Amino acid sequence: MTSAASYTTASPPFNKPNADVILQSSNNVRFHVHTVVLSLASEFFESMFTLPQPTQKDVDTERGIPVIPVTEDADTLDHLLRFCYPVDNPIIPDVESAAAVAKAAMKYQMESAITLMTHLLQDFVKRHPLHVYVVACSIASDQLALEAALEWSRTSNIDSYISEMDHLSAAQYFQLLKSRHSGALASPGISFEEESISDSRSSWDTRRTTAVAPFNESAIGTDLILRSEDGVHFYVSRALLLLACTRNPSILDSSRTFMGGKPVVQLPEHSSILLKLLQLTYPLSLPALGNLEETTAIIDAAEKYGLTRASEIAKDHWRDYIESSPFQCYFIATARGWIKSAEMAMKHAAVVCQSDRYEDYMEGSSAEAYHQFLQYRQRCRQAICDVMIQYDSASARVGSSTALYWSTTVATKKGRLTPVDHWTIDGMHLLIHPKVNANHRWRWHEKLHSILAKQPQYDSSMPGKLVTQVRNIEDKIRSAFDKVS
Repeated sequence: MTSAASYTTASPPFNKPNADVILQSSNNVRFHVHTVVLSLASEFFESMFTLPQPTQKDVDTERGIPVIPVTEDADTLDHLLRFCYPVDNPIIPDVESAAAVAKAAMKYQMESAITLMTHLLQDFVKRHPLHVYVVACSIASDQLALEAALEWSRTSNIDSYISEMDHLSAAQYFQLLKSRHSGALASPGISFEEESISDSRSSWDTRRTTAVAPFNESAIGTDLILRSEDGVHFYVSRALLLLACTRNPSILDSSRTFMGGKPVVQLPEHSSILLKLLQLTYPLSLPALGNLEETTAIIDAAEKYGLTRASEIAKDHWRDYIESSPFQCYFIATARGWIKSAEMAMKHAAVVCQSDRYEDYMEGSSAEAYHQFLQYRQRCRQAICDVMIQYDSASARVGSSTALYWSTTVATKKGRLTPVDHWTIDGMHLLIHPKVNANHRWRWHEKLHSILAKQPQYDSSMPGKLVTQVRNIEDKIRSAFDKVS
């Protein structure tokens, strides 16, 4: 029960004595409002008011009406409610306030307020395009997001970034960057809606798996049945799983049906994942694990149930993909908080991924993680660039000496690379990457030879000295790359 001294009452029209519910802001301002108005304006509140009445502690002692605490501050709540009531629309002074109101309207499913805020946010596009882009993504307004992205493309550097963008997904940040080149945001598979972990089952075998021994019906010593998402039954020992399961063991007692006298527990995992999860948990020979996506799904399931042995074995296998699929591994690791794996993947990806493309796992990772990767890769490129400028300063004057931050095709907006861009990309891909083929290395050496031949001290009669200089350049590039943090 809240004492009268700990809150204040909102200004008109949210202080009416005929109000039948109170919304209390995060800074303890009480808005006396009407359930009929909120129900008409908001599907969220319409559903809420059909629930059972609150307990005594949620009731105003003076008025005897319910008090509903909300997370929004008084200014945001005042602006939002004025969109719902038959009064003048509020004057929203800045883009931060507009963002707070728009997100609150989305949270409470106030469609009319969302539409009004979408139009109002257009006034802030020219001054604050990135702020508006973030809000547009949060309220799923494609057109507003495009307008903000194109304005940002015209007026800002490609590496400009604000802290509010940390709430975007990596996919939404990718769209923003791509709009700079394409002039559009439409990309197959990318959604403005923020999602958790991307569902990648389309890339691994989702055909129904048979419950093989020792998990089939004829298995001895079983007293529990696990039913997979696709309806496959696995006969297991409850006692053995209880020993292995260090998280959510109560799920083994969640049965609501029986089959042949044994309780049946429904699990959300597909049969192909559940089978390998059980094979990794039981004292059996290890199964052959699948591709990156399937292995990730096995780890997710193992960690959800606290199956430590299964998780550790699957993670060992998963790490083998860091070298071959570092970009995907980076987003998988950052989305799950695997810090060391993310760092390893980032270093490999900075070398291998010289062009930027969309990956499904961007949906489950943050823009902050993607930004960190792009900054790291740019620092690596810049370190190599700084080495090469020492040997070819004349060509460096042709274009910018700043390394590329992002590009879909490893090209500038005009479609051509500067000499500096060629150095950094060739230097990273051909020198650092361990699987450089002989033809690429030959072209790289030819390029270095041509650069060194322009030096005043070059002596064509001493080819051995030239070979030594080439090796020295490669060593400097490797050293520069290793020092980047």
